[in-house]
Amino acid sequence: MEDSAILECLRTGVREKEAFETLFRKYYTPMCIQAHRYLDMEDIEDVVQECFVWIWNNRSLIVVEKSVPSYMYSMVRHKALNTIRKRNIGQKVSEMLQEIRENDMDENAFDAEELKRRIQEAIESLPELYREAFTLHRFSDKTYSEIAEMYNVSPKTIDYRIQKSLKILRQKLSDYLPAALLAVVMEILENPWGV
Repeated sequence: MEDSAILECLRTGVREKEAFETLFRKYYTPMCIQAHRYLDMEDIEDVVQECFVWIWNNRSLIVVEKSVPSYMYSMVRHKALNTIRKRNIGQKVSEMLQEIRENDMDENAFDAEELKRRIQEAIESLPELYREAFTLHRFSDKTYSEIAEMYNVSPKTIDYRIQKSLKILRQKLSDYLPAALLAVVMEILENPWGV
């Protein structure tokens, strides 16, 4: 089955399971090889499997602008970089919390679970359209164009909503976090790919 036929089957739902299985068999190993450029062995299969889960869940919305191999390798690269970013940011937050503790600051004020809860509350308090655009982009790895297509608006509109969301989040979290820790948290929220 050719790549164009695979995509058509996935989009239309005709023979979608067969098309997905063909796509999986054709690209699983090459995507693992691509992921190996960025990740250690223990993370490779998880990242590639996440890519295929995303493809299955979004199969009717997939738009490939260049080629399927390019699309697949780009997806695995983004997921791999996101994995690295999450690990690095987690490390930075841990180091920052340790530094706060070592400097005899009130360690209870910066509890990681409390931080997570406050970030979630801040995100949930965003205006609905801003929150949806922000969470789709930051946590579901959707591009501005994909989100714009879902809501029938321009990618510039999505960009505006996400930038406004970040500004609101920065304001809401600034009272809770010291400036240095706020900078790390905002890096997480502003730079989803870590590049």
